[in-house]
Amino acid sequence: MAHKGILSTGTSRRSFLTAGVIAPLGAAVQTSAPPAPIDVGNQRQLFLDDLWFDPHSGVELVMQIPRLEEVLIVRDRPWEGLSLDTPCLLKDEGHYRLWYRADEGSRAKDHEDVSWICYAESNDCIHWDKPSLGICEYRG
Repeated sequence: MAHKGILSTGTSRRSFLTAGVIAPLGAAVQTSAPPAPIDVGNQRQLFLDDLWFDPHSGVELVMQIPRLEEVLIVRDRPWEGLSLDTPCLLKDEGHYRLWYRADEGSRAKDHEDVSWICYAESNDCIHWDKPSLGICEYRG
């Protein structure tokens, strides 16, 4: 049945709507190519999500159980009372430089929590020297 001003092709509304939904989906499936592999060489990678692998490949993320290892750096300064954390390690011309946060663990009158950004250096990543850089004075 043709209405005035409308050309009828003999296609039912259901067929038209079905074709309008399915055709674009088929086109999307045909045109999408698999992502190119990411070359990371032989470096270790930290997997926090499925960015690095196809989630349909059977690979799954599993949390490893932490193990107690040797201490990297010892708390031996008064400002290192409660904890040392958030390390940032840089190897610079065979010399290791470590920046870390030290939490004093005491409350000061004018601060909620007292913490410091500290620096240490080492030649072997086992024995650390914590030089006084003269940048700020402790409790001064």
